[in-house]
Amino acid sequence: MSNASDTFKSFADTLKKCKKDDCKLRDKEIDDICQSHANLCVLWDGAFSYASKKCPTKNDIVMSQRFVTAVVHSHAALGLNVTPKIHLMWRHVARQMQLTGGLGYKREDWVEKGHQTSSETREQHRHNVDVKNVPYQWLAYISSRRIRKY
Repeated sequence: MSNASDTFKSFADTLKKCKKDDCKLRDKEIDDICQSHANLCVLWDGAFSYASKKCPTKNDIVMSQRFVTAVVHSHAALGLNVTPKIHLMWRHVARQMQLTGGLGYKREDWVEKGHQTSSETREQHRHNVDVKNVPYQWLAYISSRRIRKY
């Protein structure tokens, strides 16, 4: 999220350029709001980075909880809703990180990506004529989709 400041500065510039004549916000207020949201994104990035670690250390769990606490307070300060997902991050993720292996890639976005990938795969192979080769075709497809680390 190192580019959050640049992204939200671009948002602010666009909002200031396109604001209507009756807009009650001054340019400085628009800048401040956008910077606050950029800061919130950076906090979320830190929270998710620590929560996603495989086999997190005690320090990782402490740091994750610090980021999440800052996120919750930032949400409240900005007048944003503290949704059930935020509550789960705030009150339950630290405990889940203590389980063997931690959360790793078990977060919702990874699970959802798995659903999307498997849907694509099923759709791609549902018209296979050679039923005997379907398992081999699946294996070849899945092997080709794996992320390689260099």
